[in-house]
Amino acid sequence: MASLKGKIQFYRSLATMESAGVPLLRSLRQRQAPGFSRVAGQIAAALESGRGRLSEVMQDYPKLFSPMEQRLIHLGETTGNLEAVFTSLASWYDGQLRLKRQLISGLVYPALQYHVAAVLIPVVQFFMNQGTVPKLAFNVMVLSGAPYALLFAVKVLLPALTPTFILRSDVLEHLLLSLPLFGALTRKINLYRFFQTWSLALRSGLSAAPAVALAADTCSSRVIRRKLHAISGVMGRANCPFSEAFRKVWPGGDRAGIILNMVETGEKSGHLDETSARLATMYRDESEQAFAVIGKVVPVLVYLALAGYLAFQIVRFWSQLVGNITSLL
Repeated sequence: MASLKGKIQFYRSLATMESAGVPLLRSLRQRQAPGFSRVAGQIAAALESGRGRLSEVMQDYPKLFSPMEQRLIHLGETTGNLEAVFTSLASWYDGQLRLKRQLISGLVYPALQYHVAAVLIPVVQFFMNQGTVPKLAFNVMVLSGAPYALLFAVKVLLPALTPTFILRSDVLEHLLLSLPLFGALTRKINLYRFFQTWSLALRSGLSAAPAVALAADTCSSRVIRRKLHAISGVMGRANCPFSEAFRKVWPGGDRAGIILNMVETGEKSGHLDETSARLATMYRDESEQAFAVIGKVVPVLVYLALAGYLAFQIVRFWSQLVGNITSLL
């Protein structure tokens, strides 16, 4: 899978060349981002041999170009608006990269703190209780590996052991979405991706209902994805705007009132793509703020837990010492 940074550079390069009037074949043969140079040359050769248009040739590289990219580029080819599609795709991946960096920067310091504590706590126990070196090493290994064991259990063991009917009913995902911090953050990230992709699809010339279906497929949450597909279905069957279908399908919460008011304004003004982009920006900013809060709260919790543990060990040590002295008197 190509890096997000490489995709951004690839699409920005194509957009710049397209804006300057450079033929697509020549643009593809220019120096590309790492991971794209060889493939771009192969695509150019396929186009030159008449194997199809760019969107059709991209289907030969499913690990590099997603169905969303292929479909949007096909729209750009049909409408003659490839420059806007390339620019929008670069912007889309730039937003994904920004959110990914925010997540990593917010979790690196707490993770580092945890691993320091995983070593420090057994060391304190070793000196306070005069334990053995093998026991010290075992405790360090257990504490250090606990997060990875938990992640393995959630990602691998839990899905494997959970009955199929529960997985299909999305019971577990509903439970996760109900968690105060994790659930709210998951909803924000998914709605950010949806509205950003919807805006991109509308600007590429796709009509509203198919654009909603395309954007829904970018959501990682099956629960949210199904609701958005339901909205697309209502729009198609009843030939109604997004706001009317949203009112029928979407439950309260998740800023539903704000979404509805903004979308209705965009529908009336004829600038639904701009409205969707503003909603995407709103949810992106809220997601980044949530990551920032996590980055601040988790270190404090680790500090408090470590300080409380050290205080407990110190009090315990002096209590034992005083008790030993008292027994000698």
